[in-house]
Amino acid sequence: MKAGAVDFGYVGSSTMTFGLGSSGGLKAISVWRFTGPGSGILVRGDGPIHDLAGLRGRRITVVRGSPGHLLAVRALRAANIPLDAVNFIYLSAGDSKER
Repeated sequence: MKAGAVDFGYVGSSTMTFGLGSSGGLKAISVWRFTGPGSGILVRGDGPIHDLAGLRGRRITVVRGSPGHLLAVRALRAANIPLDAVNFIYLSAGDSKER
């Protein structure tokens, strides 16, 4: 985008949110609102994490710029946890699929 090599792209809301935040000169020309089941934060049921505060000092895997990444950022901010209080591990979309 910054190189001027893209004229048009179809992206989801989180990709657009991160893109707008990067000062890449993007413009949204159409928006849809979807309702229904969404994303969530998964932790082991028998693990030590029981609330958002339990994420401090932990590793969080996400696909960079994905809805899961945006969910994690918003959840941390809502809990007043600085982003540098966790260690984001960025996966490719292929790495994040269930096998």
